[in-house]
Amino acid sequence: MNDEDVIRRAVAAWNEGGVDAFLEWVTDDIEWHHPTGFPEGDLWCGRDELRSQLHDQFDAVFDAGTVEVESITRVPRGWLVPIRHSVHARTSQMDLAWQAWFLMTVSGERISANQVFLNRGQAEQAAGIGA
Repeated sequence: MNDEDVIRRAVAAWNEGGVDAFLEWVTDDIEWHHPTGFPEGDLWCGRDELRSQLHDQFDAVFDAGTVEVESITRVPRGWLVPIRHSVHARTSQMDLAWQAWFLMTVSGERISANQVFLNRGQAEQAAGIGA
């Protein structure tokens, strides 16, 4: 299985089984970076912390959510993966969607690091392809 397959299968697992299914596709020592100033911290280390944080964020607020991969591109610093995340909010009953850019590192057949960006230019610069 190649790196792109790993990323696609991890996202499919999220869509089919949620957080715990997705976590089967990450390493035990994953590093998950958020944009600076993220309320829950800029860095989550390890599968257990990532599990806890993702459950806290998504289970408390949203009924369901899906991630759509727009593309997967090999870049100098990993894999650039623009995504569209769609969710249904429990309290407001609103359907919400946002775009983000993941800069992923795959080791073996697992995701070992991810940086989350809310700005395409910042993602491309971190990926080694932006100005």
